[in-house]
Amino acid sequence: MMIVNEFDGVQVGSALGIVGSAGYVGMLIAPSFMGFMMYLMDWKSVFLILIPIVGFEIFILRRIKKDWFGEKRPIDNNGSILYVVSMILFTYGIATLDDYGLIPFLLSLILIFAFVTVEKRAENPIYDLKLLKDIKYVIGNYAAFATYFTTTVAITALSFHLQIIMDLEEYIVGLVLIIAAILMIGVSGLAGRLSGKYDPGVISGIAAILMFISMVMFVFMDQLDFNLILVACAFQGLGNGLFSAPNSKYVLTLVDKDDLPDASAMLSTSKEFGKIVSGGIYCGFQLSLPMEFWLIRIMTIY
Repeated sequence: MMIVNEFDGVQVGSALGIVGSAGYVGMLIAPSFMGFMMYLMDWKSVFLILIPIVGFEIFILRRIKKDWFGEKRPIDNNGSILYVVSMILFTYGIATLDDYGLIPFLLSLILIFAFVTVEKRAENPIYDLKLLKDIKYVIGNYAAFATYFTTTVAITALSFHLQIIMDLEEYIVGLVLIIAAILMIGVSGLAGRLSGKYDPGVISGIAAILMFISMVMFVFMDQLDFNLILVACAFQGLGNGLFSAPNSKYVLTLVDKDDLPDASAMLSTSKEFGKIVSGGIYCGFQLSLPMEFWLIRIMTIY
């Protein structure tokens, strides 16, 4: 929302290419960086390193001018409480489905239904569900959800495969995983500029094809040569780099400026929900490593 309000024309795509890809870059760099930290120090350092990162983030945010603020609206407390509780139950339930997570999972579905009912009647809902009447807007959010959904489980399974099956050191695993991040940084700016000249939906579609190829290769990672795994990582990086900015521009330019806060919030939620569902399913089934590849097969089709 801040970027769309701040820039115009071709600059919007370029700016989104830099800022929008930051989430992907962070998600892809984290396993690599933490692999080095675990190799050099200890697994506890993984959590300690977050303290200066978050502290620096707070320092920066406190110095941003708030000239992009829109009209202040009251917060829907009832909807907020229902949403938070339902997401907690959903996340916990889906991660423990093979144990006793079915009850909180079912309760979360009931609360989500209640949340939708409350939001439809609320004067100032935390999510403007009227935006979902635009099928293009729904497709753009689904694309963001599906991308994070597949990428999260692929990175996790690949990391375990390289360490357990191929018996590689953590720092080598980190070098492999960082291939995608490097390619993302290289093409994200280009993708942003292209989205200012060409249909961002088409660019997002090309990116999805590249990511689909990488997912299909990851499906058979237990049969692939190490060099082909590197190729799959490259396809993933290229796909993710091309996807982020065009898809964000595609979704956020479909709505009026007054609806930007709601649209950007829902887009961010779609991405985070993709990670929650992906990680939750992966943990919830607690499969043996060979069987985990069947899970990736299902997710790739999805």
